[in-house]
Amino acid sequence: MEREARPEPDGARSAGFAEVAGLTAAAALGACLVLIPLGYFLLPVVALPDPFPDHHQRAETLVFVLAFAAVLPLAVAIVPRLADRVAAVSAGALSGIAALSCAAMAAALPAVKVSEWLPWGDGLGTLLAAMVLWWALTAGLVAGVISGRWIAPLERIGRRRRILWSATTALVVVVMPAFAFLDSISIVGLLVSVLLALVCLAAYVRGGRPVPGGWGKALDVAAVVLLFLVVPNLVIIRPDVPAEAFDTQVIQFHQNFYLGPAGHVLGGGTMLVDTLSQYGVASIDFIAGWLAIVGTSNGMLGLLDGITSALVFVGGYLVVRAAGVGRAMSAVGFLVAVLVLVLALVFPVGALLQHGAIRFGMPMVVLVAAAARLRSERWAGPARAAEILAVGLSSIWALEAFAYTVLTYAAIVAAESVLLPAGERRGHALRLTAAAVAACIVTHVLFAAATLISSGSLPEWGLYLGTLYEFLAGGISDLTYDFSAWSPGIAVGAAYLVSAVRVCVLIARERERAIAGRTAGRPARGDHRLRGRALQLPGQPLGRPHRPLREPAAGDGGADLAGIARAGRGVPACSHGRGRGRPRRFGAVDRGGVVLDRSSLLAVGTRPRGARRRVDDGRDRPPPRHAGDPPGSGRGRAPARRVLAGRERGAGDRRARSRSRGAGANREGERAAAE
Repeated sequence: MEREARPEPDGARSAGFAEVAGLTAAAALGACLVLIPLGYFLLPVVALPDPFPDHHQRAETLVFVLAFAAVLPLAVAIVPRLADRVAAVSAGALSGIAALSCAAMAAALPAVKVSEWLPWGDGLGTLLAAMVLWWALTAGLVAGVISGRWIAPLERIGRRRRILWSATTALVVVVMPAFAFLDSISIVGLLVSVLLALVCLAAYVRGGRPVPGGWGKALDVAAVVLLFLVVPNLVIIRPDVPAEAFDTQVIQFHQNFYLGPAGHVLGGGTMLVDTLSQYGVASIDFIAGWLAIVGTSNGMLGLLDGITSALVFVGGYLVVRAAGVGRAMSAVGFLVAVLVLVLALVFPVGALLQHGAIRFGMPMVVLVAAAARLRSERWAGPARAAEILAVGLSSIWALEAFAYTVLTYAAIVAAESVLLPAGERRGHALRLTAAAVAACIVTHVLFAAATLISSGSLPEWGLYLGTLYEFLAGGISDLTYDFSAWSPGIAVGAAYLVSAVRVCVLIARERERAIAGRTAGRPARGDHRLRGRALQLPGQPLGRPHRPLREPAAGDGGADLAGIARAGRGVPACSHGRGRGRPRRFGAVDRGGVVLDRSSLLAVGTRPRGARRRVDDGRDRPPPRHAGDPPGSGRGRAPARRVLAGRERGAGDRRARSRSRGAGANREGERAAAE
């Protein structure tokens, strides 16, 4: 007889992913919104002589650093554990707390904005008071459930969580115009964007259709070519237009910080010997080499920055496609990126190089190499080498490029290490860290040797570091900007923080289930499509439900998996049961890598549809069905909880129906014989 699915005991329950991600993101945002007014009030103002305004830039910098260096790791470490404690008491109450706290956070900001027309105003004091009330509400709800109070009301709220999540989404949409410059918004463009968003959402809910033949790759190539052509600007400045005289002066002033040292290098100078720049070392040599080929001018310098910026856009598109994001969603996303980051700028791409890809584009090399390594086993070795070489090159490129590249590389190494077995994590992280350090040392040695050969002197890094100190902490750093009320940068930073929280929580929760369900989903012998360990994500972050994990049979089209974390070599990450022996690849992994379902990385706060499912540990898996077994032998029948979890697709559907009919007929025959 088939074993009945039993619910987990309360003490063994773990919080669902959507609740944990929503609570963690809300807690991180709440902590940052408390730090902003505290930093402004507690740190002293920097007084400047006229006509320069006084500013609180040091407080702003401190809040930004604390947000990602302290608030993010603390939130990821503490909030999921509290959520598990609440879920052990009542999972329904946790759903109510998550929905209620996120809705309260989304309502707090519009309330602060509305206070602009009230006697107390909408200043930082009002924001601090609103966040204190939010923290009191959330902490009180959590403490109440853990102590056994307020469980029934919160469970009732949890059963109506869809209303609260919808209200949260609506409140976020309502508050977004507060962070925008309303006079820059086109009503027609806004209406067209809303219509396009609704069409894309409807198409996503209905499900996409595969592109026949090789048209899919052709569309990807067309998107790459279009991005490369639309991002760069061929006309950067127009000195002959009197109306643009001021803009021309601003562009020339900023570009001279690059053209000056690059001109010295072209004239025979050497970086860090008799030439220096606050914007980098090897980056100036790179610019000098480009200008030596095409000629020295503001337009050619802007064109170089435009080309590198286009390569960053192309690399981003390839990364999201390699991660399994659909072609339509990727195209729409990068259409929005081009509209916002290219066509809507006051100064065109290539005008202000301190914002461009020459300065900040190096981390994309690491991301593209990592995506190529996880996508294809053939590129695993060269791609890993490219990641390490990018870290080494960034160490002499510029300080900011080195910092962002190291952080990107460290995040990838940390994610890979966390998903490995406990005994392999430290060794994996140490090996890759040592390789990056060795790459930096070798790069510096080669740069010093080249400098010694060309100029007869070793590079003096003290010149560059001293210049950076003056710009970062010295007197020059005082000439900067102050806090801006309802700045768009706050909304962008919040989006960055929520995205980082979601990825960290996803990896942490995935690791726990990978250890618990190590034997789940092991493929049949000889199946080349699924090797290693596979597992199922907890819940469904989007409305489209994931399908249950199942063991593929010989000749089947594969299993529809929500996520794969395995320690084998590069293999297809996901394939649909369409048969024909051609799995649809969403990505691949190498040792220590991870590939996740495309829908699991899209939205925080969306409540999963249906009941939370357990990870199948394989202990009650029935024996595989062999040729010659009678229909009623019990071999090959799925456990009850798998049947309840969802229908299988493709050829699996047909086998399941035939087995069900055979088993049913056999049971009726046994009852007739007994009568």
